Amino acid sequence: MNRMQWQLLTRLARWIGILLIVLITATGCGKVPGISLGTGTEVPTQPPPSGTDPDLPAEEPHAPPALAIREVVGYYTGPEGTIPTSESVLVSQAEHLSYISGFWYQIDPHHISELRTMDNAPEGEIRRTVDLAHSLGVKVEALFHNLLYGSGNISRTVINKLLTDPQAASKLADNLLALVEQMAFDGINIDIEWVAPASRDSFTAFVKIIADKLRSAGVRVSISVPAKTWDDPLNGWAGGYDYAALGALVDRVMLMTYDEHGYSTGPGAVASSGWVREVVSYAVREIPAEKLLVGLPAYGFDWASNAYSPVYLDYKRAMAPVERGQAILQWDTATNVPKYFYRDHSGVLHQVWFENAASSSWKLDLVQEFNLRGFTLWRLGMEDPAMWAVVGQKLIAE
Repeated sequence: MNRMQWQLLTRLARWIGILLIVLITATGCGKVPGISLGTGTEVPTQPPPSGTDPDLPAEEPHAPPALAIREVVGYYTGPEGTIPTSESVLVSQAEHLSYISGFWYQIDPHHISELRTMDNAPEGEIRRTVDLAHSLGVKVEALFHNLLYGSGNISRTVINKLLTDPQAASKLADNLLALVEQMAFDGINIDIEWVAPASRDSFTAFVKIIADKLRSAGVRVSISVPAKTWDDPLNGWAGGYDYAALGALVDRVMLMTYDEHGYSTGPGAVASSGWVREVVSYAVREIPAEKLLVGLPAYGFDWASNAYSPVYLDYKRAMAPVERGQAILQWDTATNVPKYFYRDHSGVLHQVWFENAASSSWKLDLVQEFNLRGFTLWRLGMEDPAMWAVVGQKLIAE
């Protein structure tokens, strides 16, 4: 083989190699649903600058776009049965958190203008958590609610009493302000549920009493609201919440975009990507996007065919049957969430629908698409640990 033939053969081999790279780049690589993993090294399409080795790829002409700065709020609780407290995630993921919202205070059903701490959150533990969060650069909201009395009827009675007693509401606002000063909280979250459609205007008036008192003292006020895709004032679950009126009164509105399927429904996605998008699309028409945070669930449910209600699961427990080889993990393409089916030792059929990093990714994209203020997570300590890497790829916490 002469010199010219050798050079031609060498050039042919080089072009074959480049063609293979182009083909690999064009076809991409396998993707986890909802997460862009990239396609590797790009083949240069422009000639290199003079003085550079033509065999080396040219430098990228532009830096990748900067990540958006967004507010990230993690709901924080004490231990719930076998589900651990949120503390370990606060410590390990502080860089990805702007606030924690402590699920610590329940309206006293016997003295509706007063609050009492939850059994899994004694005052000393709350103080320690506030100090810890502040040392990590994370701010703290105290959440108060009318939940977990053992009966939804008690929840309804508590809020109905408050909505018909403005003096009690005003005293509650005073007590909240004193609590902020006493415990060094950075804000208050209103998580009042079971508001009847007929109480819609009364609830707005109640929120105004609370928000005006606290905000005039420089305290941030947020509110957690049920998800809805349109305003039906007669809807038994969400009809009592006037998005536009409430959004005008507070600093942040946290959409509870979860429980699309849950305790009161049959099996299905806790938060399908399409449904969450519909909720956000409606909400931004009623509330300024800079006040809105989309809610991400970190949990799932196990529906047994012989049981009335499903079992509440964190990610670790949801994955246990899969890791034991008892079930095969599936991806539901209609809802963009993971699911699987299995039979227990008694032969009972179960359906499990839950959330993981991939399903969270689909919903996190809505923050950028709708230019929302950020997102919330219910709750810290229940999530797929891999979710935080996805968060870091998509945004920077304020």
